[in-house]
Amino acid sequence: MKLKKLSALAMTTAMCAATIFGCGSGEASNNETTTSGASADNPIKVEMKVWTPQEDQNAGWTQQMCEKFNEAHPEWDITFTYETCGEDKAADMVTADPTTAADVFMFANDQLGTLLNSNAIAKLGGETATYVKETNSEMMVSTVTKDGNIYGIPYTANTWFMYYDKSVFSEDDIKSLDTMLEKGVVSYQIGTGWYFGAFYAAGGATFC
Repeated sequence: MKLKKLSALAMTTAMCAATIFGCGSGEASNNETTTSGASADNPIKVEMKVWTPQEDQNAGWTQQMCEKFNEAHPEWDITFTYETCGEDKAADMVTADPTTAADVFMFANDQLGTLLNSNAIAKLGGETATYVKETNSEMMVSTVTKDGNIYGIPYTANTWFMYYDKSVFSEDDIKSLDTMLEKGVVSYQIGTGWYFGAFYAAGGATFC
């Protein structure tokens, strides 16, 4: 993919997603698209493929964010191509063929190891990396960081709810997971990354 630097920079303001990027090996700067001399009268023509979940495209969110970025940067004449890919499927789709994958995509942070092992994601630098550090908590930044390098822009923390049986647990019981485990059965999905944050990352674990 030849527009890694541009995709990283571009989507910082357009899609603050835990996603973001771009296929390829090494630093984004190795594949930088120069903007020297670019202006509204002489824009650089760029084609960019974007993968987001179907619901974001159905609601028009993806298209709106890309259009807003285009309006804010007349020095680039970007033609966006939209394709559907859920955050939970991003690693599978990207690693299947990184050369045809999206320039920008959303992914669940537990997939970072897979993307790195396949050399299928570019690390962020410069203003983009600074933006990630300055606009997120240290814990959030750590979920998209490996060996000191940042590989995504956090979009949202996973929010979920626990339902419990009042005939088994009292209001005091639910204040302690250990107490709940002693008194009843507690279960949650381990087949996806949506619940890992609370039980692993919040406890100091890291993803490889």
